[in-house]
Amino acid sequence: MKSIKYSGLTLLAGLLFAVNAQACDLQPGSKCKNASLAGKDLRNMDLSAIDLSEADLSGADLRHADLRGANLEGANLTGANLTRADLKRANLRRANFTDATLDAVQAYAAFGQAANFTRTSLVAADFSFARVNRANFAGANAQMSSFEKAWMDKCSLVDSNFKNANLQEAKMNMVDFDGTTMAGARIHYATFQDANFEGCTGCPVGW
Repeated sequence: MKSIKYSGLTLLAGLLFAVNAQACDLQPGSKCKNASLAGKDLRNMDLSAIDLSEADLSGADLRHADLRGANLEGANLTGANLTRADLKRANLRRANFTDATLDAVQAYAAFGQAANFTRTSLVAADFSFARVNRANFAGANAQMSSFEKAWMDKCSLVDSNFKNANLQEAKMNMVDFDGTTMAGARIHYATFQDANFEGCTGCPVGW
């Protein structure tokens, strides 16, 4: 008898979630918290100011999507493709971008504290003025990216590639650069207090 009740409750919860997901209108400013959009084709869509916090966007195609001011806090974007997406001033706090592609993304002044960019492709991405303190960039490919005047304190850049990146005036205090490649990176007026440069190529040792 207990197993029947449990099955019924499980089915009901699934139906309610499906209804909620269906009710989510993918329009600018919509409320789509916890939406299930894994693997969906969302290319070129205007999703500005939308609330997709805690949503499942794993494997989704968001190329050229307009996500300006969107709320992606805690969202799962593992393996998603956001090439050339517009994330200006978006809330990316605690979002998971593991193995995602963010090449040439525009994330000017975005909020990405404690976000996970493990093994993320960030080639030519623009995170100027972004706040990404405590974010994880381990294994990320951020060649030719711009983090000019970004807040990056306590980030992990272990085994990442920031070759020819623009890090001018970035705050990179207490950052772990172990195994990082920074050859050709521009670091004028950046701060590196208490940073770990062990195993780093091109890092300002003794800064």
